[in-house]
Amino acid sequence: MDYIRNEKGYSLLISLIIVLLFTVLGVSLIGMTLNGVQKNETREDIIQSTDFASKGIERITAEINSDLNNVVNGPGLSTHDFAIEFNRIVDSYSCLEDTENQESEIIPYSVCIESSYPVETTFVKGTNPALNLSLRKNIKFKSIGRSGLVEKPLYTTINIGASEYPEVLNYAVGAYKVPPELVKTNCDPTMIEKCFEKIEGEGNLFLNGGLSIEGDIKVDTNLITVDKGLYEEGSTNSSFASVLPQVNSDRKLFLGGKMYKYTVPSGFNYRNYVNTTSFSTNFTPKDDINSLFYNGEGPEKISKSIDIKPINFIEKSTSMTLNKNTANTFRVNNSTLSNVSRAQNTFLVLKKDNSHDMENPIFTFSGTNTFGKANPASGKFATKGTININGAATKFYDGAYINGNLNITGSSTISGVVYVNGELTIKNAQLRSDVIFYVTGNVTIEKSEILGINQVNRSSSLIIFAKGDINFKFISSQENEPSELKGYFYSEKTLEIYGIYSNIKINGGVSARKIILNSLRGDWYWFFPPNSTEKSQSRLQIIYDEDIIKNFSALQAEPWIDSISPPIEIERSFK
Repeated sequence: MDYIRNEKGYSLLISLIIVLLFTVLGVSLIGMTLNGVQKNETREDIIQSTDFASKGIERITAEINSDLNNVVNGPGLSTHDFAIEFNRIVDSYSCLEDTENQESEIIPYSVCIESSYPVETTFVKGTNPALNLSLRKNIKFKSIGRSGLVEKPLYTTINIGASEYPEVLNYAVGAYKVPPELVKTNCDPTMIEKCFEKIEGEGNLFLNGGLSIEGDIKVDTNLITVDKGLYEEGSTNSSFASVLPQVNSDRKLFLGGKMYKYTVPSGFNYRNYVNTTSFSTNFTPKDDINSLFYNGEGPEKISKSIDIKPINFIEKSTSMTLNKNTANTFRVNNSTLSNVSRAQNTFLVLKKDNSHDMENPIFTFSGTNTFGKANPASGKFATKGTININGAATKFYDGAYINGNLNITGSSTISGVVYVNGELTIKNAQLRSDVIFYVTGNVTIEKSEILGINQVNRSSSLIIFAKGDINFKFISSQENEPSELKGYFYSEKTLEIYGIYSNIKINGGVSARKIILNSLRGDWYWFFPPNSTEKSQSRLQIIYDEDIIKNFSALQAEPWIDSISPPIEIERSFK
């Protein structure tokens, strides 16, 4: 039997199957592509909404800080009045006030304050904590970023407000810059006007040799380190083999500029080195902070500059001045005062004759002398002359204004707030102090030890704010054990310390517009050689003391708020 063979129908069937297969594959591919595009768009919306939520936090934080700055702009406010204004501003951004949806049609985020809690340690003195009158608050913000159909909530807690102490007191070492508009060439050094002379290399910190720092560091411009102790005496420039400086690795370095490691050349000139503004020859730029410190361990670097507001000497002078009148004049015949106690205002004058007083008298305090009274503090002290405190105990309950110099020697004790419109010298002294000095001239600390006075919940200290230089001379010179200086030392000029022929332990901190620290390690004449582990104690140690802030606050009657502290982020969450 013959069969008819015709394959044309099979070809058609195969063609139809192939077309159907490619159609299915094409539709699947288009679907996958569209799905991928949709996922990419969703992913992009998530990223953008997260970014918008962060921008909302940045914006509301900046606005609140701006509002607070406007409140204290000019003369400032008392802590009580500031706290009331602070509460008003925070309430105005509350989610309960329907600020969340403000401008949401224009700006792709909405942000408000969900809750706020006062920082207990900043409650205004003498007020009921229930009133929530605090200088700082931990504020929880809620920010919702929007992109497409995606909404991303962000919750961030930030510490915002003011401090009743200067920002510089937060650092073991702080090299700061003043606002450029305040730097002038015609500042009168005898006046307390708010202007500053130009300093080459302002904001730089030089760490030369084997010094030791325990605490946070602030550097507004550049950080320079070298593994040699450097010294200048007259025209002689010396460098001693040492090691790199040591800083605890659990501390922070707030850096506004760059980092350099210096190599001491032959023909080294110390003054040219510390005054340089061109970091080229012998300065090696460094990105790794650990390479600048002893044993390759440095602090955590934070590339952020926190503004430091200079000390307001004008306000302090105004508030502490006591004008002479008949009621407060305390006229003495003898320039030596011993065991004097006066509760009322005291303007001290030295009698010259029956009808005249000495123009610029020099008084010597001995024994125990008390001026003013406590609870509440009252009874200011003032004099138009120089005071020598020689082995005396002196207490100023409501502050003192000395329109002359102050010299302290011997085993002495001093407490209170003292404004010195002149120079302060502490020489051959073992001083116990609970005092804040505001000094318009220079400060010299020579062959002395400074200790605190035990107080309730704090160990007191010496705090110096100086418009002039602060000089440390021959502190435990040629000694193997350091002299302790319990205090904080602030200068509006350059601060330079030699831990080479001195041996110093500062429990507190230092701050200035330029800081130069020089040190070796080890005993006198047996300084720490490189790569050695013996004789390890530094001859210049700076150890931050948190009681410094407590001491400043305890000595102020009611601090005046004239600046806002930088906000501090505490926590961030997308839940």
